[in-house]
Amino acid sequence: MYAVFDYKVPANAGLYQNALNDSSKEARAIRDFAKFGRTWYNVDVQSAAESRKLSRESLVAKLNDWKDSGWIELKPTQRRCRYFIIKELPEDEEEMDKIADQMFSRMEKLEQDEVDRMEGVFTWAANSLCLAKALAIYFDDFDSFPGVEDVCGRCTVCNSGGQPAVVYSHAPPVISEGMIQSVLKATKIRDDARFLARVAFGITSPRITAEKLSKHEIFGIMSQNRWDDVLARFQTVVDQYAAQYPDGPPPSNSQPAQSISTAGVKRKLSSNSAGTAQFTKKLFTGGGSSFKKSYSGGSSQYKKSFKRY
Repeated sequence: MYAVFDYKVPANAGLYQNALNDSSKEARAIRDFAKFGRTWYNVDVQSAAESRKLSRESLVAKLNDWKDSGWIELKPTQRRCRYFIIKELPEDEEEMDKIADQMFSRMEKLEQDEVDRMEGVFTWAANSLCLAKALAIYFDDFDSFPGVEDVCGRCTVCNSGGQPAVVYSHAPPVISEGMIQSVLKATKIRDDARFLARVAFGITSPRITAEKLSKHEIFGIMSQNRWDDVLARFQTVVDQYAAQYPDGPPPSNSQPAQSISTAGVKRKLSSNSAGTAQFTKKLFTGGGSSFKKSYSGGSSQYKKSFKRY
């Protein structure tokens, strides 16, 4: 589900006036929440919809209407998975620890699935097998090409005599310690290897936006490296920092904002004996009362807070 869209004035700038003249509630919400950069407007349709008590779908439909009419150029930019708390969290630390572990494992799997999916696309495009047949095999559609020699005869591979549609070969560069240090100089956060790796790799997140790093010059500085290599290197940084400061960062370091994200769900440092339980208690309970105050406020307030989702 895309939560953020970019749009800009088309080559025929006069057509954009139609979007400006659109007086619908959806159009006003889009214009009010759009932020202009150098060329593109950026609008978080989820935030706009919630603020104006409209549906996200209606704002997306309006943007697509403008696009189809030629009034704007449009592109979705950020997908967001939304998670909801549907039951009261347990008081027991061990149970909360299990929840944190489960959430972290699921998000790790989602991340790996995305990497595997992209690698699958590259493998498909660089294969010497008929592209249509390869897709049919992938989706177990053996009826479309029942014979071993059956091919579509129309795709790039078939028309080139069996040559791959693309030649894909990428030798990632060696991890640059200079780049690693550049990322570390840009932020004081040392408890989250995935956060640091996402900054270096150029993958945005709510926490990265809050830290104002998505526009920083180091954002995406290591995008040519392998994700696993970048993550492993920053995990080493985090582990070393945890060993140096087992009781937490020194007072001069500002505390990073809490964020329930792919990396923030479970910051279990291998050298930190407190492990996930300590983090979970801080994140979910705030010492026993702050979580209830923020999310519960009594069961009726809890239900009210999450009903809108």
